Amino acid sequence: MGNWTQTKKKPKRERYVFENRSNESLVKMPGELNGSTFQIDNLKDCEVKIYDHTNQILIDDCINCIFIIGPVKNSIYLRHCTSCKIAVTCSQFRLEYCKDLKIKLFCSTSPAIENSEGLEFGPNVVYYPLMDQHVEKAGIDVSLNYYRTVYDHSPVEGEQHFKFSDISNAIVLKMPLEGVKDEPNLAIICPLYNFKVYAGGPNSESLPIEEKNEESKNEHKKEDKKEDKKEDKKEDKKEEIVNEKPNYSKIRIDLNKDWNKEGNNII
Repeated sequence: MGNWTQTKKKPKRERYVFENRSNESLVKMPGELNGSTFQIDNLKDCEVKIYDHTNQILIDDCINCIFIIGPVKNSIYLRHCTSCKIAVTCSQFRLEYCKDLKIKLFCSTSPAIENSEGLEFGPNVVYYPLMDQHVEKAGIDVSLNYYRTVYDHSPVEGEQHFKFSDISNAIVLKMPLEGVKDEPNLAIICPLYNFKVYAGGPNSESLPIEEKNEESKNEHKKEDKKEDKKEDKKEDKKEEIVNEKPNYSKIRIDLNKDWNKEGNNII
C-alpha cells in the first residue's frame, strides 16, 4: 500500500482581501480573520470595518475611504492613498506616498511616514465590542501611545507634512455590533492621555490645563535639584513622557452617537 499525505486546502484569496470596489460598505466580523494578514487595494468612496485582530494590514491605492481597523499585531502599511480617514490600533504604523489623511492612531512604536503630506494624527477614539479582547490576542503593548513621535523619512525645509489634532475634548465612539454586548475597557483600548513625545513636545495649547501645569511643576523641580547639569540633560534627553498616569475621567464615551450620521465627523 503506497504512502500518501493529506494536503490542506488553501484558503480562498478573496477571504483575505478587499479590492477593486467603489461606493460600498465592506465588513469583516469577529473571528473571520483571527490573526491573519489582510490586504486592501484600489478602493474608492468605500467604508471599511474590520472587527477582528490581524497580523498585518496592507492598504494600497485608495481614495476617499474610511477605515475602521481592529488591532494589528505587527504593521499596517498604507501606500498611494488620498483623502482617507483611518482609525487603528497597531504595533507599527507606516505610510508612503499618501496625501490628505486623517489618522486616529494607537501605536506602540513611532509612526513612520515618507513622501507624504497633509497628514493629521490623533489618538484612536473608536471602540467596538470585543476590541479589548482583540488587543490582548494581538499582543499589543498599550502602556504608551507613540502616535506623537512621528518620524518623517523625507523632510523638506520649510514644509510641514503632518500635524496633531486637538484632544482636549476627545470623544470615544463605540461602534455598533449587532448581537454583541460589551463594555469598553478604557485602560486597554484608549489611553488618550498616556502618550510619548519627543523633546520639545507637542504644542502646549493642545494639552489639557492639568497636564500643562504638572509638566511645568516637574520642570521646575528638575531645575532646582540639578541646575548644574541642566545643559547636559538637554543634550542627552531625546524624549519625555507626558502624563504617565492617564486620567480617564476626561474621556467621554458617547454610546448614543449614530455612526452613519456622525461617525465621519468624529474620526
